[in-house]
Amino acid sequence: MKDMARSSSDRSFRRFAVDACGIAAVEFAMALPIMLVLLFGVIEVTSGFVAKRRLTMATRTFSDLVSRGDSIDDAGLKVIFAIGGQVMSPQAIDPLKATISQIKVAKDANNKITTTIHWSRAVIFDSSGKESLAASSLKDGDSVTVPDALQVAPHYPFYLVKSETTYKYVPMFGYVMAKAGIDLTNEAYTKPRQTNVRDCVQYGTATC
Repeated sequence: MKDMARSSSDRSFRRFAVDACGIAAVEFAMALPIMLVLLFGVIEVTSGFVAKRRLTMATRTFSDLVSRGDSIDDAGLKVIFAIGGQVMSPQAIDPLKATISQIKVAKDANNKITTTIHWSRAVIFDSSGKESLAASSLKDGDSVTVPDALQVAPHYPFYLVKSETTYKYVPMFGYVMAKAGIDLTNEAYTKPRQTNVRDCVQYGTATC
């Protein structure tokens, strides 16, 4: 009897040892969290990359459109900012903040190159994507830094249009990136074209 019971137990143990019916389910349960983290991570990183790319395009749009004329006013700036804001779509527009400035590049009495703000305006967007002009933190006459390669010209003074943007990208899930979001920044320079002899875009009371 004992031998028969032992034989039956051995057979049951062998069947249990070779039974693989639940292995796939256990493996899937162990791998699922990792797969989900990878999936959400790919979504977050891709969305962040798209937001960064669209911010670059919006920044270039601001400076490019302003530099095409020989003068600009508030109404014209609002149109340009509205166009640039739409470039961010389908990303939310309200985290976007932008500043457009014209920089005067000149030489002082000692033949030293100076780079100062000629005029500057900022824009903010509300939750509906509506743009509103705002005072810039840069004041007329403020010294600013310009890349050395952009300070070279056949004549002085000359002008550069610079756009600066910031964008608060908040990930959808926050599994890989910080839930509080990431601050994206960008800037672009363009030279005024199809303009007056001084290659300058006039705004307000700022004369060229």
